[in-house]
Amino acid sequence: MTTLAARRPVHVACFCLLLLAALGCQQKPAPEPTPPAAVAATPAPTASATRTVLFLGNSLSAGYVLATPDSAFPALIGQQIAERGLPYRVVNAGLSGETTAGGLRRIGWLLRQPVDVLVI
Repeated sequence: MTTLAARRPVHVACFCLLLLAALGCQQKPAPEPTPPAAVAATPAPTASATRTVLFLGNSLSAGYVLATPDSAFPALIGQQIAERGLPYRVVNAGLSGETTAGGLRRIGWLLRQPVDVLVI
């Protein structure tokens, strides 16, 4: 019989895949030209309105063996968020070679900053 703890990595992987699929399936509408005055009048998101998404993981989230760290999936999700103009900041705390015990040791230090979404 499979325990819930044994299935947890599968659930996390499924959640990440669903998140990527949801971000990738949305079609980006063609931007309408706006006059410069309208752009200047639009308030930018304030620092307090920006939310933080923290990715804690191993070499998969760190981007090990990829050409650049910008190719890792947290960076790709961050690019999708930025393209949509959403008020989120993505922090990639992936560490190549990380173990569950190492992540447990680092989590307290990582959560010293305000985190709105934690992806493990």
